[in-house]
Amino acid sequence: MDTDVQSYGNFVDTCVKIGKSLLPSQIKQPPNLVCTSPVNLARTNMLESATDDLPAAQSNLRTVYDEQEDTRVNNILSTFDKCEFTSALHYAWKLVKQLSGKRSNTVFIQGEDRLASWKSHFENLLNSDNNTNVPVTIDPIFETHSNIPTGKFSQAEVNTAIKQMKHGKAPSMDSIPIEVWRLPKLKKCLKRFCNATLEGNRLPEWGISSIVPVPKKGDLTIPDNYQGISLTQTAAKIYNRLLLNRIRPELEKVLRPNQNGFRPLRSTSSQILALRRIIEEIRNHQKEAAIIFIDFRKAFDSINRPTMFKIFNAYRIPEEIIKAFKIMYEDTSAVVLTPESETDLFSINTRPSPGKRQELTDIPQPLLPRQCIPVLLHNHLRVGRRPERDLQLQ
Repeated sequence: MDTDVQSYGNFVDTCVKIGKSLLPSQIKQPPNLVCTSPVNLARTNMLESATDDLPAAQSNLRTVYDEQEDTRVNNILSTFDKCEFTSALHYAWKLVKQLSGKRSNTVFIQGEDRLASWKSHFENLLNSDNNTNVPVTIDPIFETHSNIPTGKFSQAEVNTAIKQMKHGKAPSMDSIPIEVWRLPKLKKCLKRFCNATLEGNRLPEWGISSIVPVPKKGDLTIPDNYQGISLTQTAAKIYNRLLLNRIRPELEKVLRPNQNGFRPLRSTSSQILALRRIIEEIRNHQKEAAIIFIDFRKAFDSINRPTMFKIFNAYRIPEEIIKAFKIMYEDTSAVVLTPESETDLFSINTRPSPGKRQELTDIPQPLLPRQCIPVLLHNHLRVGRRPERDLQLQ
């Protein structure tokens, strides 16, 4: 390897080439029941039968079809007993989709140039004006976190970050899943790539995201009715996890005690229960109460990026770590993946965040609302201030 930046592309090409030569091909889905041999034979007999024999032939076709359906369902359900307990829930949903025939990659966008439609839609969405010119001043409100390390990543840190990543997740355009990075020899290569990015030499491939349109509801010929799921390279996720592991222990000490969302080993269940009990008692005593629910529109993408890094400064995060985060937002681009093909590459000014239903490991995305909201509350909820006025997340 000549340099870390140049060698990453060669490394990806080598992994893909070896994978294609050694790994088995993807198992094809079982054929549709209407195309199985017993059903086809029964259908042929029905079509060729005389008029008097047609009712019996139709009854025989239904019987054969039901038998084949029962056999298929039983075979699918029997595979559930073979899966590991840790992946049982994921596998159960996979079986549900398989049994119901639901496909998440169904795309109905119409038009002669559908790829251009997808590119235009997401390019406009990810490059929309986000009040970037609004000046925001945020003063430091916490003490200096001198315990946050800023040096190169150690092999132990890399190994820990890899263990924290979930397996079985879809890779990005490099086609390298987390299982590959868990190989002992490749862990050392990953440390080199992460340290090169930490020193300001981000790998160009890490700035490219793959967007998969997933149908939501409504008219599926309209791009707005699709949710874009962003797939970033697994190695880039591990790099972000390394940064999170460095700052999380210190930030946990200054977060509000009543903030439980996006925090490890904590749940909002007790707060929901407390709120419900309050509502029940208010009703029992026939009292009145005002309850406010704030739903931030596109919470992950609506946060102004320059303001976000000012908030990092408010937490007294070392400048080296802030620069390490910033580099992942510079010169970013994306492509849209569809069953037909992929669109041309287009630049974006706000890095696309993973879908709300994806695992929140593409850090610092979960860090955004969790760290921004406490600063907002600290600046607005003071004696003599009226937080109900002009309370908005810049």
